Amino acid sequence: MSGRRAVRRSSLAVAAAVLGLGALVACKPATPAVDIGGPRLLAVAADDTVAVSLSCAGTAPCSGETRVRLSGRNGPVVTYAVPAGSTASVTVPLGSSIAELLPTGTTLLGEVRITERAPAAVASRGISVFVANPAPPTSKAYRERNWTPTAFDSCSAELHASYSVV
Repeated sequence: MSGRRAVRRSSLAVAAAVLGLGALVACKPATPAVDIGGPRLLAVAADDTVAVSLSCAGTAPCSGETRVRLSGRNGPVVTYAVPAGSTASVTVPLGSSIAELLPTGTTLLGEVRITERAPAAVASRGISVFVANPAPPTSKAYRERNWTPTAFDSCSAELHASYSVV
């Protein structure tokens, strides 16, 4: 009799393990519906913000929070909402701690952190981007070195060139 009980217990244990494994396989984490829909090079605006293009691949509107992370520093959190199947631009501030890392003319590797709330909650994840703070444009005269004296100028081209520092 004890042999039958042992067989019955072991078969119940195997059945429970199979059911548990089946439940784990069927329980997949939610797949992200939001991704960066534009270029992975983000240019810093004059007000220390970047425009991030987010696309929603879901059948329901996507919403959540995003921020920029650069050299271990997090920028302020911004909420976003993107209609289903479309792309929207979200303005994300860098914050003073990140802005000081980006002097004019530099580019650094960072990430955009996205935490989705809808259509399904997805754990926060980072998407690699380059953040660039471009140098201001130069004047046409500076680029082409095309100054020529006119009747109103008081010095000759030779005298003007002698003061050149470039």
